[in-house]
Amino acid sequence: FWSFRQFGTTIYAQNGADDEQMYDISSDSVFSTNSTAPIAKYLMVTNDRLHRLCLGDDPSAHQWSGLDDPTYGEIGLRGCDEQVQPIGNGVTGAVEMSFGAVIFCRNAIRRMIYSGASQWIYQFDTLTSERGAVSPGSICKIGEGDFVFYAHDGFYRGMEMQPIGAPRIDKWFLAITSESSRLRMTSALDRKR
Repeated sequence: FWSFRQFGTTIYAQNGADDEQMYDISSDSVFSTNSTAPIAKYLMVTNDRLHRLCLGDDPSAHQWSGLDDPTYGEIGLRGCDEQVQPIGNGVTGAVEMSFGAVIFCRNAIRRMIYSGASQWIYQFDTLTSERGAVSPGSICKIGEGDFVFYAHDGFYRGMEMQPIGAPRIDKWFLAITSESSRLRMTSALDRKR
């Protein structure tokens, strides 16, 4: 699976195995390689930075680009930095929020807040260490500050982790799917409803 994000007029793409690809929609006719970026599975954009999550050499790591420059990747300079999620057994995705982002791990969910004290600093807090998003494709932002995801024990909504499939839908879903197929599920927002 590929993860795509737009930053300015450029589309960035990662799949966890190949070099990052980029395509300027105003001028390019083919994708080109961004050799400055680490290999990652997931992308997101917050606070004028491109974030790369679940890095190829460390699935618990998350790196963000320099301020206003997704091609800049030297840690410690121009706002570029890295965070290894200390709990959760690997990053499985993220959703952008007005305060920063929610970072999903396999067994934990963490909140990334733009500190405000400095334009360079993010603060990370653990929302839960008892559940995470076991299916990366299940994570879906459904509104400002609102999202859904699938955990090991069912479907949940928002930072309050409100169970939305319990018990009937969760039991049905577990009965008709295998663990390997749940890892490959995808989700989408129905904008009409």
